[in-house]
Amino acid sequence: MRHATKLLCTVTATALFSPLALAQSYEATLAHPHQNYGVKAAEAFKAHIEAATDGDLTINLVRHGALGGDREITDQLRLGELEFNLPGAGGIASI
Repeated sequence: MRHATKLLCTVTATALFSPLALAQSYEATLAHPHQNYGVKAAEAFKAHIEAATDGDLTINLVRHGALGGDREITDQLRLGELEFNLPGAGGIASI
């Protein structure tokens, strides 16, 4: 829970204080079941950010696997094609 909270706070601070943060869309992958605390936190984060920016900043939550496997997700993060990821327990260990 602490890791997910720290991740969401970091992303929030980066998005809100970036001069290019207006009218942008960000993508996030979630490698957890729908009822997982991390997914619930990401959904609350999405709702908060979109409400606070009047829709100028949107977060698209994508289920893990829709954008590729662990290696592809890591490559997308590195290239800036994907803004954040909430991996499963062994998600990054295999890379």
